[in-house]
Amino acid sequence: MMRNKQETISINRKDYVLPARSFTVIKGVSGEIYTVSTKKFLGSTIKISGNENAPAQYFQISAAKIKSNTYGEPGINLKSGDIIGLDKSFGDFLRMIYTENK
Repeated sequence: MMRNKQETISINRKDYVLPARSFTVIKGVSGEIYTVSTKKFLGSTIKISGNENAPAQYFQISAAKIKSNTYGEPGINLKSGDIIGLDKSFGDFLRMIYTENK
């Protein structure tokens, strides 16, 4: 299921609005730490360090999810936003079909 909804993320406390099926590029400075957050109550936050010689890293921001508990116990799992690491080849493919948000 594809959602056609924009997502707001925060990179080092600066907000970015990403329309559906779009991406943004962060050109990191070597040695600097970048904090990326989905800005939601139960969302994810990751820290990425800049490195000149490292290959590109790709991440996908997913929207809210509600699903049943998968561990055989009663209850539900609620996630209001997630950051998922992607394989380089899949990230390169998505760059070809998505629009860059500058």
